[in-house]
Amino acid sequence: MRVDNFSFVVADLPGLIEGAHKGVGLGHQFLRHVERTALLVHMVDIAAVEGRDPIRDFEVINEELALYSPSLAEKPQIVVANKIDLPNAKENLERCLPYWQKLGYEVFAVSALTGEGLNALVYRMAELVKSFQPRQVQEWVDEEIVAPPIPSPPLTIERLDEETWLVKGGNTERLTNLINASHPQALAEIKDRLIRHGIWKALRKAGAKMGDRVIVGSVELTMD
Repeated sequence: MRVDNFSFVVADLPGLIEGAHKGVGLGHQFLRHVERTALLVHMVDIAAVEGRDPIRDFEVINEELALYSPSLAEKPQIVVANKIDLPNAKENLERCLPYWQKLGYEVFAVSALTGEGLNALVYRMAELVKSFQPRQVQEWVDEEIVAPPIPSPPLTIERLDEETWLVKGGNTERLTNLINASHPQALAEIKDRLIRHGIWKALRKAGAKMGDRVIVGSVELTMD
C-alpha cells in the first residue's frame, strides 16, 4: 500500500478464529505472519450482522494472540469498526467505543462498501507503521524472499441444477482451504468475504435466488 511517498505491506489474515493458537483454521501459519507485523489493525463487524458481539469477537482474537505468544498481545493495535453503514452499527459503536477507549485503543469507524472513513484509517496506518519502521528493518534483513503467487484462474459460476451453483476461480477455493470451514464463525467469515468481493452480486446476476445452494471448494453456503 502506498500513501504519498511511503509504502508498506498490509496482510489480510481472515483465518484467525477461536482456537487459532492450537492450529485451528491453520492458525499457526497465520499467527507466524502476525509476529512479523509492526502494527495490528483489528477489524470487527460493528453491525453484528451474524448476531455476534463485537466486543466478544475482539476479546476472542486478542486472547488467541496472547495464548500463542505473549509478545503478540503487546504489539501496537488499532481497532477498525467495519460496516458502519449498516443498521444498528452506530448504536453498537456507541456501546463498544467506551470499552476500547478505556483500554487505550484508537478506533476508526469505516465502511468497506461505501468507503466511509477509509482515508483517515489508511493515513493513520501509514503514520504508525512509519514510526515503528526503524526497529523492524533489522528483523527483516535476513528474511527469505518469497516469489509472488501464481495468478488465480478467472472466476466462473456454473449452474448445476435449478437450485445449485458452483463457484470456481478468483481465489475462492483458496479462501475455503485457508479456513476451518467446520467452525460456524469461519463459515460466516467465508460468506462475508464472498459478499465483499462481489461474488454474491455475480451469483444474483447469473440468476441465483434466495435459498439456492452455493458450492465453493469444499464449502456449501446458502444464498440470502
